[in-house]
Amino acid sequence: MELLAQVWSIEFTECHSPLQAALLETDEIKKLDPPYNINLKNNRAQSFFLSRDLKVTSPVQNAHFPMGPFRPFGSIEQLLVLQKGLAENQLFQIFYDPVPEALLKEGFQLFCDKNNLSIAEFLNPRRAIAFAVWISRAKEELETGEKAEEVKADEEAELTAQDISDRFMRLILRAGYEFNRARALNRLVNASVRWK
Repeated sequence: MELLAQVWSIEFTECHSPLQAALLETDEIKKLDPPYNINLKNNRAQSFFLSRDLKVTSPVQNAHFPMGPFRPFGSIEQLLVLQKGLAENQLFQIFYDPVPEALLKEGFQLFCDKNNLSIAEFLNPRRAIAFAVWISRAKEELETGEKAEEVKADEEAELTAQDISDRFMRLILRAGYEFNRARALNRLVNASVRWK
């Protein structure tokens, strides 16, 4: 609402492709330095790496922090914040829209029950990531139409514990995809090319 209250003019540039639009957007953000659009700013776009136990982060990769790279404010970081909250016996707001704490707890418990997980198991970062990777591989067959319907249903009606459980599942799916992508990037970065 604060952002909307400060808008006094809107301009747009027609682009011929999504790639051209994305490149123009990043250039404009860097040039204009808008206060509310922080994701693509140079000082915020640093990737991070995780220790082998997935509990400590570092901005640089080394022998103690081999896992990554991960992007900030992504699903892996949301998962780590979720685990920190669970360890402190509370749930932090990790979703875009704030959710009442009682509904968060009820939705998370429903998510655990549906997937035969205990909260204690979920507190182990390696087990949580392993579950995320497994479930993301198992769910790759989902059609995009089904995903769009799930999100649409969230927006139209009042939130229920089932909706929150579905949000946790989507978070886990994204974390699994993000972890697999980071693993592939890590292999590329640390690979060497040989030829005869």
